[in-house]
Amino acid sequence: MKTLNTKLFLGLSLVSGIYLNAQEKPKTDSAATKNIEAVTITKQVFKKESDRFVYDVAASPVAKGNTAFNILKQTPLVSSTDD
Repeated sequence: MKTLNTKLFLGLSLVSGIYLNAQEKPKTDSAATKNIEAVTITKQVFKKESDRFVYDVAASPVAKGNTAFNILKQTPLVSSTDD
């Protein structure tokens, strides 16, 4: 009778130990986070079409506060003169 109680006790201890260790532990967030203060989005200035390059002046950073002639002078792949 004593060996039966001992075996039962060991069996229950083993089952309860497995059950307690199998419980899911609370997960902690391991990903580091950063706060972003500002994001700058720029448009594509050059677009390549089948037969030409298109320069989008509205998306260009030199367009703001300049005259049309100054924008032409600063446009890549374009040559201009004062005349």
